Amino acid sequence: MSKELILPEERRILKTLNKKFKNPNVKYMTYEELNVERQDYYLNYLRHRKLVKTVDYPDSDLLDHRSIGIAPTIEGKHYFEWTSEKFKKILINSVALPIAVTIITNILIKIFSFLFK
Repeated sequence: MSKELILPEERRILKTLNKKFKNPNVKYMTYEELNVERQDYYLNYLRHRKLVKTVDYPDSDLLDHRSIGIAPTIEGKHYFEWTSEKFKKILINSVALPIAVTIITNILIKIFSFLFK
């Protein structure tokens, strides 16, 4: 899975796909439903990073480009869970840990200053 953060427009596309695919009966989403073009830069970037894939409509008799839909991959479905975990780790390392070290240091300073008066 790609462990890099994605751009806001890519995030919008992926969130839209994930919302639609919460329904287990949905197998694909058309480009028109997603409001993007086939050669959309952001969609191609998501496809390159293996967060979305193109799928053929199972019931389509058409042989043109409209017979292709978009679906999130397993990595795409779980991308936001990964970013949430990453945010929690950053929050702990950047905020909670320094606060804990400061509190412990202050307590130790108070204890030693009280003992050695």
